[in-house]
Amino acid sequence: MWLEIEVLHGMTEEVGAITGINISALAGMFPISRFNIANRMAWASRRVTTRPGDLVYCLLEIFEINMLLLYGEGSQKAFLQLQQEILHNLSDQSIFAWSNPGPPVRGGD
Repeated sequence: MWLEIEVLHGMTEEVGAITGINISALAGMFPISRFNIANRMAWASRRVTTRPGDLVYCLLEIFEINMLLLYGEGSQKAFLQLQQEILHNLSDQSIFAWSNPGPPVRGGD
């Protein structure tokens, strides 16, 4: 585990450039909750998954949300449910202000 963290740490700038995720978040300098919802949504908007519903699953940790998802319910319904949970559980209204920063990034699915 330590070696993996060291390797990732050495690649923080490269991973940040590819994903658009703030380098401070990747390096663990600040907890993810320190970044507003608009920033996290922008990071997430570039993510591509092979299965439609998987996008929401991989976003739960980014938004620190725990919720029950029905696998196969469809990505639009699951994403709407995630947004509702964010609004219900977090006081950050910047969810209404995010924009897509660029083309999607393919994950290792």
